[in-house]
Amino acid sequence: MTEATVLSLAAPESLERSRLTVTCGDLARSLAGRFVTALGAETALSLDRVEEACLVAEALADRCGDLTPDGELQLAVAVHAQRLELRVGPLQRGSAQRLLAGDAGGPGGGAIRRLATSIDVRQLRGETDVLVVVVAAHPIAA
Repeated sequence: MTEATVLSLAAPESLERSRLTVTCGDLARSLAGRFVTALGAETALSLDRVEEACLVAEALADRCGDLTPDGELQLAVAVHAQRLELRVGPLQRGSAQRLLAGDAGGPGGGAIRRLATSIDVRQLRGETDVLVVVVAAHPIAA
């Protein structure tokens, strides 16, 4: 069993943006899902959409060892009335695109693309990316 260590859990004055940093491993999936679920309780999202945001966070955590330059999942969540915005990064340059391209073959059969309202990959300075996944009250019809 791989051991996961929680490195930090930021608790800002408001829930507008909270951050979880955890070592990639067996516990990363569980912690990421619970983190997003707890923050989702502060929104007007339906329970189904909060659960779907949890599934997205778990899918990202499942693959974090292949994505991050340092073996740590860094997940920031912005809480809005009708949506949750998940930001994962820094990621190795190009790994977010590879993750999304291979998402359909992974556990959950494409949970990220299927459940997200929007997905954006942003390039940072240096050789890293940030993956931004929004789960909103009304998903965009495919």
